[in-house]
Amino acid sequence: MIKTHLRKIYYAIRKSSEEELREIGIPQPTISLVKEGSENIFNNILELELLPATLYQLYHKFYDDFATIVGIDIGTHHYLSASDQKMNCVYTDESDEINLLLRKYKERLKQPNIDNEEAERKFAKGVRKRINKVVKDLMHLYPGPRVFVIGQGSGINRMDTLYGRIFTYTQKSILKYSEDYDDLVLVDEGYTSLKCPDCLYVHRKNRKKNNRFVCKSCGYQQDDDNVVAAYNIAHEFLAHIHEH
Repeated sequence: MIKTHLRKIYYAIRKSSEEELREIGIPQPTISLVKEGSENIFNNILELELLPATLYQLYHKFYDDFATIVGIDIGTHHYLSASDQKMNCVYTDESDEINLLLRKYKERLKQPNIDNEEAERKFAKGVRKRINKVVKDLMHLYPGPRVFVIGQGSGINRMDTLYGRIFTYTQKSILKYSEDYDDLVLVDEGYTSLKCPDCLYVHRKNRKKNNRFVCKSCGYQQDDDNVVAAYNIAHEFLAHIHEH
């Protein structure tokens, strides 16, 4: 965990301008050492004797200035929706392929003399193939370094449920295709589909039929409440980062 944090600090130093680093309070000799050194220097970054407050600023600078925070909502209507921290780039898997695979799997299990292991193998293979396709789309859509933030609920994410397994397969696929400096975190998704991105008003009636979102307080509208949830999930993570 510490090594992961240090890599983020190293990235922020390497990507920031020398003027920005001087404003933070890093001496010019230290800036030159890091800028001109090899990537192995990040292993000794604590030996640079930077003040804790400086390390703290660099850590936050990674998330605020360089990382793309990608909120991910895994649902039952659409398999996955995603949004960056500004809702400038949104994504929804509208294929319905995951739900089709779930229905086929449940139908197979009802058949007499069914080979459960074979049905399970076909289900897992089909689901993983679709999930890998969606995750690859996310990798192409959102520039790195990326922080994938998945909303985690109390029931849908249990491993002993079908949707819980889809949740787990999604995590594994993101880790499989992640690149340098990418990260994966889980946050509580409670109320994220009910919370207005504009005025932060939370109400169950903000969600309308056909997955629309209309805020009862300020009138903000979004065609997909799953995108709203994904956006709020990204900001749940950012709020947590800035609390520490």
